[in-house]
Amino acid sequence: VGVGNQKGGVGKTTMTVQLAAALAEKGRTVLIIDLDVNAGATKHLGVNPKAFLGSFEMLLGEEEPEHVAITNTDSDNNLPENLALIPASRKLEQLEERLRKKKSKFDDFPLGDILKPCIAKLRGAYDYIFLDTPPSAPLPIIAAYKAADAFLLVAIPEGLAIEGLDEALNDIKEVRKYGNPEIKLIGLALGAVD
Repeated sequence: VGVGNQKGGVGKTTMTVQLAAALAEKGRTVLIIDLDVNAGATKHLGVNPKAFLGSFEMLLGEEEPEHVAITNTDSDNNLPENLALIPASRKLEQLEERLRKKKSKFDDFPLGDILKPCIAKLRGAYDYIFLDTPPSAPLPIIAAYKAADAFLLVAIPEGLAIEGLDEALNDIKEVRKYGNPEIKLIGLALGAVD
């Protein structure tokens, strides 16, 4: 399940972490893949973004997804039981440039599809996989749309957040045409509402 909005500060990461933690508390196995250069989910869960390899190395094809997923059995973290994390770091800023340098490996492979094989390897290992998306990094966002079975949009009742929803809905519509016809919009979660 991708969680997103093309606007920052609307509660995407908080929603992702809270849903994942609640499901883990109910005994479900859950993985969060942090795709945000700001490493919001990683930091929110108390993990040092520099302490582990993560989504950057996985998306480059340098590490297998199951090798970079950390759990509460790994040192230097206090992740809840049943919740795993593929952490993010500032290195994600270099992702597109590094992928283009490795172009020969990806000649017949659109860059927007980089997350699909990772998700395919993780299917069945977790009850739920959440993709915490960045607000404005096109490649990780497109990759999330193309790899996700479903998307949950998050907003606050504020003008720019609503505009971000429009952009996200347009992106989902495009991805349905060009790459992931099965993606479902499962809902809209509003935050900062009494």
